[in-house]
Amino acid sequence: MAPEPLKALLVDVGGTLVDDATWIEGERYEALMVARLREAFGTDLPWFALLSNYRWTESDAPGWEQRTAELVTTTLAEHGVEASAEEVERICRACAAPLSQVVELADGAHEAVRAIRALGVRMVICSNTLWRNDADSLRDWEELGFGDCFDAYVTSHDTGVGKPHPAIFERALAVVGAEASQAAIIGDRRERDIAGARAVGMRVIWMRPPEFIGLPEPEPDAEVSRWAEAPPIIEAWLDAGRAS
Repeated sequence: MAPEPLKALLVDVGGTLVDDATWIEGERYEALMVARLREAFGTDLPWFALLSNYRWTESDAPGWEQRTAELVTTTLAEHGVEASAEEVERICRACAAPLSQVVELADGAHEAVRAIRALGVRMVICSNTLWRNDADSLRDWEELGFGDCFDAYVTSHDTGVGKPHPAIFERALAVVGAEASQAAIIGDRRERDIAGARAVGMRVIWMRPPEFIGLPEPEPDAEVSRWAEAPPIIEAWLDAGRAS
Protein backbone atom coordinates (compact mmCIF):
# COMPACT_ATOMS: atom_id res chain seq x y z
CA MET A 1 0.00 0.00 0.00
CA ALA A 2 1.37 3.40 -0.96
CA PRO A 3 1.97 5.85 1.88
CA GLU A 4 -0.45 8.70 2.41
CA PRO A 5 0.70 12.09 1.15
CA LEU A 6 2.99 13.76 3.67
CA LYS A 7 1.36 16.75 5.34
CA ALA A 8 3.45 17.55 8.40
CA LEU A 9 6.97 17.19 9.78
CA LEU A 10 7.69 17.21 13.51
CA VAL A 11 11.17 18.49 14.30
CA ASP A 12 13.22 17.54 17.34
CA VAL A 13 15.58 20.10 18.86
CA GLY A 14 18.47 18.62 20.89
CA GLY A 15 20.85 16.70 18.65
CA THR A 16 18.77 17.59 15.60
CA LEU A 17 18.15 21.32 15.11
CA VAL A 18 20.95 22.19 17.49
CA ASP A 19 24.42 20.70 17.85
CA ASP A 20 24.58 18.85 21.18
CA ALA A 21 28.36 19.23 21.28
CA THR A 22 27.98 23.00 21.65
CA TRP A 23 25.81 23.27 24.79
CA ILE A 24 27.47 25.47 27.38
CA GLU A 25 28.14 23.59 30.61
CA GLY A 26 29.74 23.83 34.02
CA GLU A 27 30.60 27.22 35.43
CA ARG A 28 29.44 29.13 32.34
CA TYR A 29 25.97 27.59 32.50
CA GLU A 30 25.70 28.04 36.26
CA ALA A 31 26.73 31.69 36.00
CA LEU A 32 24.09 32.32 33.32
CA MET A 33 21.33 30.66 35.35
CA VAL A 34 22.26 32.51 38.54
CA ALA A 35 22.36 35.82 36.67
CA ARG A 36 18.91 35.24 35.16
CA LEU A 37 17.43 34.22 38.52
CA ARG A 38 18.99 37.26 40.16
CA GLU A 39 17.37 39.48 37.54
CA ALA A 40 13.98 37.75 37.91
CA PHE A 41 13.90 38.02 41.71
CA GLY A 42 15.73 41.33 42.08
CA THR A 43 18.09 39.91 44.68
CA ASP A 44 20.74 37.23 45.23
CA LEU A 45 19.56 34.12 47.07
CA PRO A 46 21.73 31.14 48.13
CA TRP A 47 19.51 28.55 46.44
CA PHE A 48 19.96 29.94 42.92
CA ALA A 49 22.97 27.70 42.30
CA LEU A 50 20.97 24.60 43.26
CA LEU A 51 18.80 24.96 40.17
CA SER A 52 21.61 25.43 37.68
CA ASN A 53 22.57 21.74 37.58
CA TYR A 54 19.20 20.38 36.44
CA ARG A 55 19.09 18.60 33.10
CA TRP A 56 16.22 16.93 31.26
CA THR A 57 17.22 13.44 32.45
CA GLU A 58 16.53 14.51 36.02
CA SER A 59 12.96 15.38 35.12
CA ASP A 60 12.29 12.03 33.45
CA ALA A 61 9.84 9.67 35.12
CA PRO A 62 8.66 6.12 34.34
CA GLY A 63 5.63 7.50 32.50
CA TRP A 64 7.62 10.38 30.96
CA GLU A 65 5.51 12.87 32.87
CA GLN A 66 6.90 16.39 33.23
CA ARG A 67 8.15 16.93 36.79
CA THR A 68 9.93 20.27 36.64
CA ALA A 69 7.67 22.08 39.12
CA GLU A 70 7.79 19.14 41.52
CA LEU A 71 11.59 18.95 41.34
CA VAL A 72 11.98 22.67 41.97
CA THR A 73 9.55 22.63 44.91
CA THR A 74 11.15 19.54 46.46
CA THR A 75 14.72 20.76 46.04
CA LEU A 76 13.97 24.11 47.63
CA ALA A 77 12.00 22.49 50.48
CA GLU A 78 14.99 20.27 51.26
CA HIS A 79 16.96 23.46 51.85
CA GLY A 80 14.28 25.11 53.95
CA VAL A 81 12.80 27.27 51.20
CA GLU A 82 9.06 27.31 50.51
CA ALA A 83 8.13 28.37 46.99
CA SER A 84 4.66 29.31 45.82
CA ALA A 85 3.32 28.18 42.45
CA GLU A 86 3.87 31.72 41.18
CA GLU A 87 7.51 31.67 42.32
CA VAL A 88 8.09 28.26 40.72
CA GLU A 89 6.73 29.61 37.44
CA ARG A 90 9.01 32.64 37.73
CA ILE A 91 11.96 30.28 38.30
CA CYS A 92 11.06 28.27 35.20
CA ARG A 93 10.80 31.34 33.02
CA ALA A 94 14.11 32.68 34.31
CA CYS A 95 15.88 29.36 33.74
CA ALA A 96 14.55 29.10 30.18
CA ALA A 97 17.53 30.99 28.81
CA PRO A 98 17.31 31.78 25.10
CA LEU A 99 18.75 28.97 23.01
CA SER A 100 21.03 31.46 21.28
CA GLN A 101 22.84 31.90 24.62
CA VAL A 102 23.38 28.21 25.38
CA VAL A 103 23.83 26.22 22.15
CA GLU A 104 24.58 26.53 18.43
CA LEU A 105 22.46 25.51 15.46
CA ALA A 106 23.33 22.32 13.62
CA ASP A 107 25.16 22.94 10.35
CA GLY A 108 22.78 23.54 7.47
CA ALA A 109 19.65 23.49 9.64
CA HIS A 110 18.37 26.89 8.59
CA GLU A 111 18.69 26.27 4.85
CA ALA A 112 17.19 22.78 5.03
CA VAL A 113 14.22 23.81 7.17
CA ARG A 114 13.43 26.60 4.71
CA ALA A 115 13.73 24.18 1.79
CA ILE A 116 11.30 21.76 3.42
CA ARG A 117 8.92 24.58 4.25
CA ALA A 118 9.00 25.67 0.60
CA LEU A 119 7.71 22.21 -0.35
CA GLY A 120 4.45 23.04 1.44
CA VAL A 121 4.96 20.80 4.46
CA ARG A 122 3.61 22.05 7.79
CA MET A 123 6.33 22.01 10.46
CA VAL A 124 6.14 21.69 14.23
CA ILE A 125 8.83 21.91 16.88
CA CYS A 126 8.32 18.87 19.15
CA SER A 127 10.76 18.91 22.04
CA ASN A 128 11.37 17.50 25.50
CA THR A 129 12.25 20.49 27.66
CA LEU A 130 13.10 21.03 31.28
CA TRP A 131 12.35 24.75 31.59
CA ARG A 132 11.03 25.92 28.21
CA ASN A 133 7.31 26.15 27.53
CA ASP A 134 5.68 26.62 24.13
CA ALA A 135 5.96 30.41 24.32
CA ASP A 136 9.67 30.23 25.18
CA SER A 137 10.19 27.94 22.18
CA LEU A 138 8.40 30.40 19.90
CA ARG A 139 10.64 33.19 21.20
CA ASP A 140 13.78 31.11 20.66
CA TRP A 141 13.07 30.16 17.07
CA GLU A 142 11.89 33.60 16.06
CA GLU A 143 15.11 35.02 17.50
CA LEU A 144 17.13 32.45 15.54
CA GLY A 145 15.46 33.42 12.27
CA PHE A 146 12.92 30.59 11.96
CA GLY A 147 9.82 32.62 12.76
CA ASP A 148 8.17 31.98 9.40
CA CYS A 149 9.18 28.30 9.23
CA PHE A 150 7.21 26.62 12.00
CA ASP A 151 3.45 26.43 12.39
CA ALA A 152 3.51 25.45 16.06
CA TYR A 153 5.77 24.81 19.04
CA VAL A 154 5.00 21.82 21.25
CA THR A 155 7.04 21.25 24.40
CA SER A 156 6.86 18.59 27.07
CA HIS A 157 6.70 21.43 29.60
CA ASP A 158 3.24 22.51 28.40
CA THR A 159 2.07 19.07 27.29
CA GLY A 160 2.71 17.47 30.68
CA VAL A 161 4.57 14.49 29.22
CA GLY A 162 7.59 14.10 26.99
CA LYS A 163 8.55 11.91 24.07
CA PRO A 164 8.12 8.95 23.66
CA HIS A 165 4.70 9.32 25.34
CA PRO A 166 1.99 9.25 22.65
CA ALA A 167 0.28 12.38 24.00
CA ILE A 168 3.01 14.78 22.91
CA PHE A 169 3.01 13.41 19.36
CA GLU A 170 -0.79 13.50 19.27
CA ARG A 171 -0.82 17.11 20.46
CA ALA A 172 1.73 18.13 17.82
CA LEU A 173 -0.30 16.42 15.10
CA ALA A 174 -3.54 18.00 16.30
CA VAL A 175 -2.24 21.56 16.12
CA VAL A 176 -1.44 21.17 12.42
CA GLY A 177 -4.46 19.03 11.58
CA ALA A 178 -2.53 15.95 10.46
CA GLU A 179 -3.07 12.25 11.04
CA ALA A 180 -0.09 10.17 12.13
CA SER A 181 -0.06 8.45 8.74
CA GLN A 182 0.36 11.87 7.10
CA ALA A 183 3.29 12.91 9.25
CA ALA A 184 6.94 12.24 9.94
CA ILE A 185 9.47 13.25 12.56
CA ILE A 186 13.14 14.05 12.23
CA GLY A 187 15.06 13.31 15.41
CA ASP A 188 18.16 11.68 16.83
CA ARG A 189 16.98 9.65 19.84
CA ARG A 190 16.08 5.99 19.38
CA GLU A 191 13.59 5.63 22.22
CA ARG A 192 12.15 9.12 22.30
CA ASP A 193 11.97 10.01 18.62
CA ILE A 194 12.07 6.80 16.58
CA ALA A 195 10.21 4.36 18.82
CA GLY A 196 7.81 7.02 20.08
CA ALA A 197 6.81 8.20 16.61
CA ARG A 198 6.59 4.65 15.30
CA ALA A 199 4.22 3.72 18.11
CA VAL A 200 1.66 6.30 16.96
CA GLY A 201 2.04 5.42 13.27
CA MET A 202 4.37 8.13 11.98
CA ARG A 203 7.29 7.91 9.59
CA VAL A 204 10.77 8.65 10.90
CA ILE A 205 13.88 10.35 9.57
CA TRP A 206 16.74 9.50 11.89
CA MET A 207 19.42 12.14 12.38
CA ARG A 208 22.30 9.78 13.07
CA PRO A 209 24.50 10.96 15.97
CA PRO A 210 28.19 11.10 14.96
CA GLU A 211 29.20 8.50 17.54
CA PHE A 212 26.46 5.95 16.74
CA ILE A 213 27.47 2.63 15.15
CA GLY A 214 24.94 0.27 13.57
CA LEU A 215 21.19 0.72 13.23
CA PRO A 216 18.67 1.71 15.88
CA GLU A 217 15.66 -0.37 16.80
CA PRO A 218 13.10 0.07 15.43
CA GLU A 219 14.68 0.99 12.12
CA PRO A 220 13.78 4.42 10.72
CA ASP A 221 12.22 5.00 7.32
CA ALA A 222 15.19 7.14 6.33
CA GLU A 223 18.53 8.17 7.76
CA VAL A 224 20.58 11.35 7.46
CA SER A 225 23.83 12.49 9.00
CA ARG A 226 23.39 16.17 8.14
CA TRP A 227 20.51 18.50 7.42
CA ALA A 228 21.29 18.92 3.72
CA GLU A 229 20.21 15.31 3.17
CA ALA A 230 16.71 15.81 4.58
CA PRO A 231 14.87 17.92 1.94
CA PRO A 232 15.34 15.35 -0.88
CA ILE A 233 13.80 12.66 1.34
CA ILE A 234 10.78 14.84 2.08
CA GLU A 235 10.43 15.71 -1.61
CA ALA A 236 10.55 12.02 -2.57
CA TRP A 237 7.84 11.19 -0.05
CA LEU A 238 5.69 14.01 -1.40
CA ASP A 239 6.16 12.76 -4.96
CA ALA A 240 5.27 9.20 -3.91
CA GLY A 241 2.13 10.44 -2.18
CA ARG A 242 1.01 12.41 -5.22
CA ALA A 243 1.59 9.42 -7.49
CA SER A 244 -0.42 6.99 -5.36
